[in-house]
Amino acid sequence: MDIDQLKAAIRTVNDFPITGIAYRDITSLTENPEAFNHTLTMFASGIEAFRGDKIIGIESRGFVFGAPLSDRLRLPFIMVRKTR
Repeated sequence: MDIDQLKAAIRTVNDFPITGIAYRDITSLTENPEAFNHTLTMFASGIEAFRGDKIIGIESRGFVFGAPLSDRLRLPFIMVRKTR
């Protein structure tokens, strides 16, 4: 699976939440096991090359990808929430 196939696996919702915004809905990616696994593999490769020692996930999308990455790489996972 290449990057263009991964991009195609992510649904775009135009004019959400307001007119002019093109929202990228990752649920279509997470519902596709092959695409989701390939995404995690690509992320993991980048983290290994960077030699990261922790995974920090910010809010919902960060949680979706961060938790399985931390498990896959055997690294601590830190959840961060945005504040005002």
